[in-house]
Amino acid sequence: MKVGLEIHVYPRTSAKMFCMCFVRAEDANTSVCPRCTGQPGAKPMAPNRTAVEKAVVLAKALGCKLEVRATVLRKHYFYPDLPSNYQRTSTPIGREGSFLGVRIREVHVEEDAARYEPRDGTVDYNRAGVPLIEVVTEPDINSTDAAKNFVDEFSRLLHYLKIADPSSAIKADTNVSVGDTRVEVKNINTTHGILAAIEHEAKRQTELLERGGTLVQETRHWDETKGRTLASREKETESDYRYMEDPDLQPIDISSVRVATPEDTFAARKRLERAGVARDAAVAVTEEQEFVALFDSLSKRFEPQRVAEWIRRDLRGELNHRTLTLEQSGVKTKDVERLMDDALSEKITRHKAKQLLRELLDKKESKHTTKASKEDVEKAVEATLLAHQDVVQRYREGKKEAFNFLLGETNRALGFAADPKEIAKVLKEKLNM
Repeated sequence: MKVGLEIHVYPRTSAKMFCMCFVRAEDANTSVCPRCTGQPGAKPMAPNRTAVEKAVVLAKALGCKLEVRATVLRKHYFYPDLPSNYQRTSTPIGREGSFLGVRIREVHVEEDAARYEPRDGTVDYNRAGVPLIEVVTEPDINSTDAAKNFVDEFSRLLHYLKIADPSSAIKADTNVSVGDTRVEVKNINTTHGILAAIEHEAKRQTELLERGGTLVQETRHWDETKGRTLASREKETESDYRYMEDPDLQPIDISSVRVATPEDTFAARKRLERAGVARDAAVAVTEEQEFVALFDSLSKRFEPQRVAEWIRRDLRGELNHRTLTLEQSGVKTKDVERLMDDALSEKITRHKAKQLLRELLDKKESKHTTKASKEDVEKAVEATLLAHQDVVQRYREGKKEAFNFLLGETNRALGFAADPKEIAKVLKEKLNM
């Protein structure tokens, strides 16, 4: 069995790929504009800079060779979820990487299609134009177990490097071949689905060949409910999509992207193990950069294994109970560090430490404050305005959606620890100065 993956990652960003619409909306067809719905005459904006930067960070983490520039192409096909009848996708940002011994063919960015519901024919265009990072592997995976290990570790890497939107699952298309004929399986929207689809498709192909049948190169869809793949259409070739350069967009200058690449999960894990931390604790600590920062600070004063175990058992346990990361909780790392210092130095009992930790996470009154101060909000607003001067200019030109983008970016920078009304108030003050 040979398996290749085309993994689609929703990057952490507030805006769509080629317009200023929010990437999220509760009600259908409310986060849309002429650009993302493909209206005649609507020109795209320059590609979302944050999405490109996240793609560069990921490409570097996967050991890819970065390109100098990437061209935006139009990939043509006809389906209700694609109002313009083409999808914008870039040429590779990075090539020839490797992860867990699996060769990475390329990393590029593209826009997502809308959400089509074939049962009633409705389309929700909120998803149209949402940024995606696509990672394409070579067919180097040879078992379901190897696929599971790859997907699990890849998910950890995305989470640790803060590349993927934590509220969105990774999606994937799988290319499975038992013989020489490649079959693509689409519509896989969960990690469990990726593994189940590979296992089912390999079994289907094997049984077909054993009966004397012939495999055809085709595209199949994964039915999560039935747990099987269904024939969709014969596999398209590159020429079927009629790729062409998008005349409305300049190439993306990859060489100008300056982003720091944090220590990856494997390097951090090895470093902790060398410091005497058991493997299971090292794996837990390297789930989040905030955990590693806590470990690095506290292990200077306390025995490393004790620090790692407190993070794994107490902190991570409480967060997992709430289905939160430390960042999502809104609790400041310095408050957790102070609490852990008290617990590890035995100034307070473990029972008391856990009680205070729960109060922090539950946003109750505690001596460890978690809400961002007005000074924090003002600093975050100033940093956001400085980093997005082009958006500030659009706001001053009367583009209302620009304000929502700035609000979202500031809120994210504060770890969602401030009242959005307070952020909006400070934003208006700064923008109207």
